[in-house]
Amino acid sequence: MSKNLETEKTISIFGGGIAGLNMAIQLADLGFKIYLIEKKPFFGGHAGHLYKAFPTDDCFFCLLSTKYKDGIRKCFYRSGINFHPNIVLLNNTELESCSGKKGNFKIKLIKHATYVNQDCINCGKCLVVCPKINDLNEVFKGNPDLPIISSHYPQCISNYFIINQDKCKFGCNLCEKSCPVNAINLNEKDIHINISCADIILATGFDEYIPKLMNDYKYGIYKDVITQYQLVLMIDPNGPTQGKLIRPSNQKEVKSIVIVQCVGSRDEKYNRYCSVLCCEYAIKNAKILKENYDPPPEVYIVYIDIRTMGFLEKYYTQARENDVKFIKGRLIDIKQSENKENDNKLTLKIYDALLNAVLIIQADLLVLSTAIIMSKDSIELSRKLNLELTSEGFINVKEDQITTNIEGIYACGSVISPMDIVDTITSSKSIALKIFKEINNFRRDNIS
Repeated sequence: MSKNLETEKTISIFGGGIAGLNMAIQLADLGFKIYLIEKKPFFGGHAGHLYKAFPTDDCFFCLLSTKYKDGIRKCFYRSGINFHPNIVLLNNTELESCSGKKGNFKIKLIKHATYVNQDCINCGKCLVVCPKINDLNEVFKGNPDLPIISSHYPQCISNYFIINQDKCKFGCNLCEKSCPVNAINLNEKDIHINISCADIILATGFDEYIPKLMNDYKYGIYKDVITQYQLVLMIDPNGPTQGKLIRPSNQKEVKSIVIVQCVGSRDEKYNRYCSVLCCEYAIKNAKILKENYDPPPEVYIVYIDIRTMGFLEKYYTQARENDVKFIKGRLIDIKQSENKENDNKLTLKIYDALLNAVLIIQADLLVLSTAIIMSKDSIELSRKLNLELTSEGFINVKEDQITTNIEGIYACGSVISPMDIVDTITSSKSIALKIFKEINNFRRDNIS
């Protein structure tokens, strides 16, 4: 195989979430060499925190298995991706620069030190001796102020722990001494990596819009006003509360929840577009609240429109059958009671458009279904690669919905627009098919 063909069969994928992991498997099984590049220390993306997937309520970790580890769908930890001979996993790694063109991109990366290597057996002895860790639970809650950080989820690919030396006590090496398998090296340095590749794929995902500027919702003012993502962390058995449904303000049991849709979406002042996922996420979490807790809390969903198309309509029907109460209208006002006898509940005024009346609801939690926006990492990466963005802040793609303004650079999933897992996987398959067809054409041209 010529040097050019070697480069033609090398692909760099930025983003180690569900989209990036699935694409890596598809292309690696077709014989391409894949560099899967993730800026965070752990692979898995948002899927590691979303608990159950709608509408099947399966675990969000499900991925394709590779041909090197045959079987049905498996979680990404057991999918075989970390054993695949054609896949190089680069966590804690970011782009420094990119030059060249399709067929011969020159990429410079920096892989930041994690100070813990693949020999880690997750014994936790480093946690016990660390002088800055008083509460082991705080490690598993993802407290960023601690020097030893956990992925929270044992299913995640890569080491279970990493070390943030910026938070360490100067001169302390107790964790290194305590490690029974010598997996900790506090002298590890950042390394620079140069890659030549034919194509680049961006699958760096989305962020949840934080509604701090939207004063009407009192987010950041009242502790019991949270986002949908924070609710998911709470109901996840592997999350920071181990699945306990408790109020952030006083740690008491939650008995009533109001979920408000389209916060920061479909709004000319913030984000004009529909975020697509919000209805499904809200209904999924409402069903979990009704089915997994005894006694189940009262759950209200305040909506403008419910957008559940196709098989998701049955999901919506099931939620109504589970006594999730849907109110077509909007939140008018919110105040926190100063009456300790009712546990300082939130008092919500909600306009019901169908009844043409104002409802007063006492709630323990107000959950905001906020807009889906392109992640900060995606914006930074797009700038480095000179990619055009739309007026809504996503990567601008051509009519095929995968090709960017730079030939050889493709975009997948929610970097294009808010997208659920089904559409994201479809997008990833389109890219894999296009690249596979191109390499076959390249082979025929070289043979002839």
